[in-house]
Amino acid sequence: MQWYEVVNGVPTGGIDSVDCGNIALFYVLKNLVYNEEVKPTELRNLDRFVDDISGQGMWQGSLDRFTDWVVSLRNQMVTQYGLDITYEVKPITEFTQFLDIQYKFVGGVLTTDLFRKPTDANRYLEFSSFHPRHTFRSIVYSQALRYRRIVNDDEILDLRLKELQSFFEQSSYPSDLLKEVISEVRSKPRVLGYKEKDQTTESFTPWIVTYGTGHKEVKKKALEMNEVITNSRTWNGEDPQNIPGFQVVTRRAPNLKDTLFRRKRLALG
Repeated sequence: MQWYEVVNGVPTGGIDSVDCGNIALFYVLKNLVYNEEVKPTELRNLDRFVDDISGQGMWQGSLDRFTDWVVSLRNQMVTQYGLDITYEVKPITEFTQFLDIQYKFVGGVLTTDLFRKPTDANRYLEFSSFHPRHTFRSIVYSQALRYRRIVNDDEILDLRLKELQSFFEQSSYPSDLLKEVISEVRSKPRVLGYKEKDQTTESFTPWIVTYGTGHKEVKKKALEMNEVITNSRTWNGEDPQNIPGFQVVTRRAPNLKDTLFRRKRLALG
């Protein structure tokens, strides 16, 4: 293994990359856009998202005037700072992309859709890789749930979920697993906010096991033991929720990453 030292600039994905991009963008916009002497009167507002700009719906002027201003702005950025920007103008009734979302307004109603770059390979963790089975299910579930939250139109959602299933099938995921998980997510309500956690603490005795062969049998045995405890004279007449029974807690099996790359050993040299 060879180590390299950065001597110029910040690598993409580095810890400081977002902060540096945010500072640089603010400096440029302060001189070329926020400055009242150069700010066009048609520009009513300009919002930033970290190192990106969202200006849709905030320009009160003609399309030709907007195009002329953007061309002038791009020329100044290239000449003075060596930076360039891309932009796209679309009618409000057509999808406009912002980050990983597309949105449009038809009849005053907002419609949202998922945006994927044309270069996206749409590949996921191979089903044949050395991971516990629940890992693959959780990947499908999280991706389907992301689609459920972003897309607010049911017809578009069904189309996107079919596409998602085909992407996972390319990575050798079984169709039965995909249909089961996607159907479960599809039936859930579209909830965007965070759910408040229950403040009540559940009392139980953890039974720690390694996920693998015999896991189902262990869970079945735990249910049998909890049944015996619930019906015992000690807890006779007690609310079942207050009885500290057994609960199976799984310990993740080691994967290939654990075998090849151990942070502790690397840190200690």
